[in-house]
Amino acid sequence: MPPRLSLALTLLLPLFSGTTLPAQNALSNPELDPPYYFQGWRLAFGAELDWTGVDATGCPSSGSGQLTTGPTDTGWQWGIASQCVTTHPAQWPNGYFAEFDYTSGAASMAYILIYAYTDTLCGWGGGQPLGFEYSTGPVGPGWHHVSMDRAALPAGAQSLEVGISAEGGGPAIEILFDRAYFGGIPRVFTDGFETDESTCRWSATEP
Repeated sequence: MPPRLSLALTLLLPLFSGTTLPAQNALSNPELDPPYYFQGWRLAFGAELDWTGVDATGCPSSGSGQLTTGPTDTGWQWGIASQCVTTHPAQWPNGYFAEFDYTSGAASMAYILIYAYTDTLCGWGGGQPLGFEYSTGPVGPGWHHVSMDRAALPAGAQSLEVGISAEGGGPAIEILFDRAYFGGIPRVFTDGFETDESTCRWSATEP
């Protein structure tokens, strides 16, 4: 069987069998595009959450989130920008996958941080925390990429708070984050058509 036909049948088979594929990106405004800017993201901890026109892939019509850390009770700097995603084991049979692009500033650690809760509102609906998972990425000059995946949702979890985080000593740390992804299957396409209608993330275009 030709490779292209085999791929097409693989993608179409769930449609014929009645099986529903899980949606890809469950995050709102993952590319931090105008006119939404940092709408959809919240400052879970830190001094400030803002937006900048500096984009991880240089897209002129996009940008990134700008997170400034705040001091903890020990004086250590920490910050986290996050979103709450409702989950259910039946709809997320393969666990979850998460990715971010980011700059780390002067941070000594940068990582994806995911909290699990028993309610659908990440604790705001009266639920209890079930613990957290994290995955560290590189630090230093330039843009970096961090990812994580887990084969199953935490037992009893109805929602997950998905965030990008950084920490370190000294003065406040500023990090930028972009190209966020969180879903029940690995990311396939990385375009911006749904938001800024840009083709700058594709390798080739035709009129």
